Amino acid sequence: MKRSFYLFRDTIIPAILNSYSVVFFFNSRLLAIVLLVVTFFNFIAGLSGLIAVLITVLIANKMGFDKTLLKQGIYSFNALLTGIGLGTFFEPGLVFFVILLLASLFSLILSVVLSGWLGKYGLPFLSLPFVVAVWLILLPAGQFVNLGLTQRNVFWINEMYAIGGKPLLDFFQTVDNLPLSKIVIVYLRSLSSILFQDNLVAGILIAIALLVSSRITFLLSVTGFISAWLFARFIGSDVVSFSFYNIGANYILVAVALGGFFIIPSRQSFLCAVLLVPLTSVI
Repeated sequence: MKRSFYLFRDTIIPAILNSYSVVFFFNSRLLAIVLLVVTFFNFIAGLSGLIAVLITVLIANKMGFDKTLLKQGIYSFNALLTGIGLGTFFEPGLVFFVILLLASLFSLILSVVLSGWLGKYGLPFLSLPFVVAVWLILLPAGQFVNLGLTQRNVFWINEMYAIGGKPLLDFFQTVDNLPLSKIVIVYLRSLSSILFQDNLVAGILIAIALLVSSRITFLLSVTGFISAWLFARFIGSDVVSFSFYNIGANYILVAVALGGFFIIPSRQSFLCAVLLVPLTSVI
């Protein structure tokens, strides 16, 4: 009993929390808790993400994978994104949760395989397992009669009302109607879109957590987004597409990865992020 307690406290809980914060390329308990809470703004998506992480962590621990990587969330953050993604698209039910279990296991296998394969060349596997796992479910999903697509995201007002009633709904609507400049609104929505959200409350919470946890990461997120925004204005692209297609998140994560994770933070790394983010928008 005592051994199980220590295992849960020292390995399982850190692995679950770090699965959230490692999405932004570092481990922070504050950021992890904020991201965990934000995912539950869409309750089914948040629950699916948490279940996927728990399944992956328990299986990885049982199979004896590297404890350090496990506790850092390296094996399970793709399962988190996979769970949130599937929970965003599909209605809950027995079929869905079986699919979620299989997708979580598949993302773990891909994470281990790609880690070994790409690691030989000094390359990270990043979110490739998430992309592959989700698309392999989405592509044939139309043939799964008992796996229904959800309309919760279309009627997000009903979702908020179901979670917290009229007070929570009024709060979200008040924040969404704040007189902020367009670039700030799109930046905050882009932050929220990293976790499949599309509201200012989520974006504000994530931004505050980033600022408190790592000023460098926060500054890089702003720098990357502004670089992409200005480049879009320069080439005549519609900057509204940043929020509509939820692609602003890619620019933010590229800037964070290149400016402060794979390269030691410096003026040169910031310049690298500023120059390479527009290239990302072209790709």
